[in-house]
Amino acid sequence: MSETAVIEYMALGWVVLLTAAAPRWTRVLYVRCMWALGRVAARPRLTMLLLGAGTAATAAALAYFVHWPQPSAHDEFAYLLGAETFAGGELTRPTPPTWEHFETFHVLMEPSYAPKYPPGQSLMLALGMVLTGQIRAGLWISVGAMIAAMFWMLAQWVPRRFALLGAILLAMHLGIRGPWVQTFYGGAVAATGGALMIGAVPGILARRSTLAALTLAAGLVMVGLTRPFEGLMASLPVAVLLLAAWLRAPRGQGLRFAVRVALPIAVVVGALVGWLALHNAAVTGSPTTLPYAEYDARYSIYPPFIFQEAAPAPHYRHEVLESFMLHFQRGEHGIELGMPLVRMLLSRYWQLLGGLLGPILRGLLVTCSLLTLIPRLRRRYSPSGSRSAALPAAVLLSVAIGASFTTYAAPHYAAPGAGALMVVLMALWRRVLASPGQGRRWGAAATVAIVLALTGITAERASKRWLGGGRDLGEVRADVNAGLLSKP
Repeated sequence: MSETAVIEYMALGWVVLLTAAAPRWTRVLYVRCMWALGRVAARPRLTMLLLGAGTAATAAALAYFVHWPQPSAHDEFAYLLGAETFAGGELTRPTPPTWEHFETFHVLMEPSYAPKYPPGQSLMLALGMVLTGQIRAGLWISVGAMIAAMFWMLAQWVPRRFALLGAILLAMHLGIRGPWVQTFYGGAVAATGGALMIGAVPGILARRSTLAALTLAAGLVMVGLTRPFEGLMASLPVAVLLLAAWLRAPRGQGLRFAVRVALPIAVVVGALVGWLALHNAAVTGSPTTLPYAEYDARYSIYPPFIFQEAAPAPHYRHEVLESFMLHFQRGEHGIELGMPLVRMLLSRYWQLLGGLLGPILRGLLVTCSLLTLIPRLRRRYSPSGSRSAALPAAVLLSVAIGASFTTYAAPHYAAPGAGALMVVLMALWRRVLASPGQGRRWGAAATVAIVLALTGITAERASKRWLGGGRDLGEVRADVNAGLLSKP
């Protein structure tokens, strides 16, 4: 168990003891908090604006006064290269002179100078750079948009007060102190895209809304520009559901569905494919060759999926690049079938859940899932005001299946499924809180304990960094770089 998980569980344990010692106070606090959340969430547009602007402003304030994000991982420098290229109005850069001496991780030198990654995260960083002159503003904008989109999405599936509660908890984990705002490899853009897709489905099914269709298409664009494979897996259940709704439409309604829903989505997705073809052609010389595929063909030994065969090792000009490709990038490639594969998958799912939710909310998800297996709770107490979470659960399952076959995994890889995960969590939590008797009382106490624990942890970590507690690799590297630049 990581040090972060131990600290969070210890904090939760202390708060649980405090709430258990004062049950009446806990119940009153829970009722008043949920009432206040309901009042605020009754104006959803204003709530979205406040959540988005508040998250972005808090992230920016913590960056200025507590921890200024500095790149340290290979991936981050590749994304920054793409951001500077886009901010300069270019799709790629020409191959630099004597490029053989400057080869680096995740960056193509030929046929042009560009990162291998999909362009979405770099485009967001470039937006921050163009609007404010500060590339980190792209991080703050992206997490603000993510939290606002998460509230809007959750409000389509659960009561608004629970949607607001879920958005606030996610903001404390990923919006203002998580890796998606402290590093440059992102995750928030893809998570926003996934949230827009899932949140748009009820409006499409209920009203055949063109606005909802365009919102879904915008989500497809975001995941397509950031995490294409995981975005494809997340969109498959959505596509199946919409296709079924189209085919089952009453006589005379099929054409209306095609014009108001299918056509807008097709136009937007077609524009995305066209732009990506232009980007591919600029970077690799071929509209059908992705920069990622071009880089793998030139440098990689281990493919992105565990079932693909490894390629022969190419000739490397630099020892450090060869070592990275031979060892670090192997990931889980070639893992044996049977128990080694099962252990790897369980460990991977647990890691992804921890990255997307944090240890406390991950524990809440597991607990609520187990509680809903109780027959009485499952059969008799289905709370009103919530839609069936079957579609988000299917999206989550599809993303998990996709993650099972990749050579390596990280929480931001699964970002398109973050919205589905939050819907499932809040729907299960809502179900437990709707149970009678002791279940409701313990659910209320757990809600208060979790909110207080996450608030305390967020404040503690911010104050610790503010008081000078610890420096990460990015800060040390930035100091070294500044020292070198200061020399004549």
